[in-house]
Amino acid sequence: MLLRPGLHGRRAAASVLHHSGREGLKSPATAKIRRSQAVWTCQTRSYSSLSTETANDAPLQVETDVTTVITTEEGATANAFSAHQLFRPSPTPLKYPHGHNTLLPLVLTSNNLVLPQDPWHVQEPLLVGSRTSTGGIAAQERVIPFLVSTHDPGEKPVGWLLPEVAAAISRDHLRHFQRDSASPWEVRYFEDGAGGGVAAAPTPGVGHVPHPRAQSVGGDYGAEVIQSVAFADWVNEGGRHARSLHVERLLLDWRRKKVFADLLKDWSDVPYPVFNHPKAYNSPEEPLAFAIESSALPIFGLPNYGALLIGHVYDPDTETTKLWIPRRSRTKKNSPGRLDVTVGGGIRLGDTPFDTILRESSEEALLESEYVIKYARSVGTLPFPHRQASSPLSNSLSTYPDPHRDHAPSSGPSGSNSYDHRLSTARNQSHYILPGLYFLYDIELPFDQSVLPQTNILDGEVQSFTLMDLEDVLLGLLEGKFKSSSAMAVVDWLIRHGHVTEENDTRFAEVCRHLRVDVGMPGIWRKRL
Repeated sequence: MLLRPGLHGRRAAASVLHHSGREGLKSPATAKIRRSQAVWTCQTRSYSSLSTETANDAPLQVETDVTTVITTEEGATANAFSAHQLFRPSPTPLKYPHGHNTLLPLVLTSNNLVLPQDPWHVQEPLLVGSRTSTGGIAAQERVIPFLVSTHDPGEKPVGWLLPEVAAAISRDHLRHFQRDSASPWEVRYFEDGAGGGVAAAPTPGVGHVPHPRAQSVGGDYGAEVIQSVAFADWVNEGGRHARSLHVERLLLDWRRKKVFADLLKDWSDVPYPVFNHPKAYNSPEEPLAFAIESSALPIFGLPNYGALLIGHVYDPDTETTKLWIPRRSRTKKNSPGRLDVTVGGGIRLGDTPFDTILRESSEEALLESEYVIKYARSVGTLPFPHRQASSPLSNSLSTYPDPHRDHAPSSGPSGSNSYDHRLSTARNQSHYILPGLYFLYDIELPFDQSVLPQTNILDGEVQSFTLMDLEDVLLGLLEGKFKSSSAMAVVDWLIRHGHVTEENDTRFAEVCRHLRVDVGMPGIWRKRL
């Protein structure tokens, strides 16, 4: 294996000679190479004798024209993977294809969710919108905050409900009220409809008294007068288990009655966690608010937590980097046939982000767990404030009427990709909310492909894996070929590794800023020790 001449070779020689008593270089694909098994040959125009004493006692005097060769005592060339990790040239920013000079439109339309900034208890309707590729806001509609408790005015919502979802919860709340039983919900109403008045006074044991508008069975159950939805006090006293139980009971009832059927038909029996907002950095309260069926996350506008792994390969001969990019199966409901990160998946209840990476690496890419454990590294988190282009929810219940709004049909099919999706401005068409928070991991795979991701036909998630040049990856991003959340992770990878900079992206600062927009949703956290 040849190291580049000059300073890099000089430092490598000094390093191995100085650490003669240690194990030496490590390689992920070979056994450890010890000092006693290495033969170093240094060719120079003029140099002093290279000895252990020289390396330990005097500065190493070697001209810049140095070529270093490392071989094992058996004569085989040492694996180049590890040594080429020592010294690599600075990456060259990618050249954007003709007609493109920034990733900003992609970032804006992927991280497109614009949530209300007002407190949940404000006496006027709260609006959500979608950011367009030019930075404007389109497809605004009303949302109702979903909280764990409403006792604290400073409490932050854990989710956002579309009017039809709030109306369905109001219907369940009304049913309990009519039966004179304790409702698990605390539904607050505006006294004089949306935009004014104060919340009705609470009735002990049954939450807030339903607004008269909400008692018109067969209508919209007071969607336009609902201010907020939370769990009742007696449910909160039972903690996360009681909340989870009542959420599951409601979802099973909806599933049986085929309410929100387009989402609940994908019922997976896989619970996902919903977290409280920590009150302080050393908050003593319970992190987990409740658990919920994964397919129901967008119904409540709850954040989806996931973990994403990007595998890359560095070729020492060409000094280029490539990414292992899969194409999603065309049978997938979400973004079928689109490009993706190497490995990714949602974080299930009880799992850690790295548990998710290990599970998905094995299931989706057939990567050995031992290799992933040893070489995958955490590189931070990435928010994904996202709002889908169109929603199946609007077909489940009627939204509240507004005579000032048009009723043009939606322009995009459900499940379409978010990039340049030309959001419909039809005000009667809902766009469900599914914000995300993803834990990012990098892993380097050997350039000789002794370790590589492979399609698992039994899993059926991935159609194929391709080792893509970075230029092709960039083109795929700009042409909207990636799944939206994965596109943001790949953009983040290109920035972190120096392939997208202010030198080649004309709106680089804005790309970085919008790549990590904080929309105030709770993250994954642990209780203080």
